[in-house]
Amino acid sequence: MNTSSQTAVAEKAIQSERIYWPQVIALLLLDISVIISWIAYHEYQPQVLYVFGFAEYSLPFTVWQGILVVGTPALAGWLADHQLKKYGKRLPIINIGINVVAMIFMAVALTVFFQPQGWIRWFVPVFITGWLISMNIFRSPAISLIERFVPQRLLPAVLALFVLTFDVAYSLEPIIVDILSFLGGPITFAVGGILIYTSGAYLQRSFKKVSDDKLGIGFDNNTNSGSSRFWVVVVVSVVLGIYTTVIFKFLPTIYNNVFQFGEAWLNGKFIGSGIVIASALLSVIIGKYINKKNIVTIAVIGANGCALIFAAIILIQDPIALMVLGSLLVIFFALLSVTALPLALYELSSGQTIFGIGLFYGLSEFADQGYAVLLEIFPQ
Repeated sequence: MNTSSQTAVAEKAIQSERIYWPQVIALLLLDISVIISWIAYHEYQPQVLYVFGFAEYSLPFTVWQGILVVGTPALAGWLADHQLKKYGKRLPIINIGINVVAMIFMAVALTVFFQPQGWIRWFVPVFITGWLISMNIFRSPAISLIERFVPQRLLPAVLALFVLTFDVAYSLEPIIVDILSFLGGPITFAVGGILIYTSGAYLQRSFKKVSDDKLGIGFDNNTNSGSSRFWVVVVVSVVLGIYTTVIFKFLPTIYNNVFQFGEAWLNGKFIGSGIVIASALLSVIIGKYINKKNIVTIAVIGANGCALIFAAIILIQDPIALMVLGSLLVIFFALLSVTALPLALYELSSGQTIFGIGLFYGLSEFADQGYAVLLEIFPQ
């Protein structure tokens, strides 16, 4: 082997172990913008429906919302995979989704500000539907870019940062909601549009700064058989969604009843958020030790451990026991949350990655959307 060949091999080896942090940070910023936008949507959607006289349609709209949130990511992923296979690009569908979301945010901001009456108010549900669809169009193709920026070996460790961001943001939702309430509807929607557009533009700009032939060298994105095992993606995403919903929606009530917190600042919601934040922080540490060989075992341990702890919390209504079980839940939920998305990626063939990620994100919302529908049918 001559000197030039050795240099090329060495350079490729270095590239295969490189994390493109500016691009990863751009993805992370886009994900944060999406999370904040979702929190804003959940805060103001009922108010918008009420102000414009659509409160009586709350149940059918919640069902329609669930269908869009669960189904759109997979459909968008399928279209993006087709586009990637045909044209070799996935950025156009990301660009379209981001631009549409930003425009709809601004349109809703103006609509909420002026509060028009008459026939024009019927544009409100159209805007909301368009927002739901466009928000779910670009996230899966955007997150799938992670395989271009991160070596496969380091994927769990890097995705742990996304887990941390997601869990901390939703755990701080009460604080974010207070800020949104202070800003008011029009400003909130306008800021949401600016956040999405700015973070999306930064992602596009950072992506163009890297030569495409240097990306994805360290990521062998294919299964041993060359085909996807979608059943793994379905199981992992649904289980993660159910467990997350249980922690945020059901555990606070149990802890409130057992500890009798009442209206104190330390209550069940605070404990639920604390469990998720602690799990997210722990997942950053655990992610460094997860690889393709042990990821299935760790995910199974995490899922089964969470199930056993949930059962114990329901059966053992004792304060000390709940404190111990809550501490154990931090560990097992961290094991599950840090392995879920990397495991899904490992089980997807190279031509179905974006569809698989869309399936993952959509089905992970199934439990939460189902819970929202049940609340409409059986109000608390």
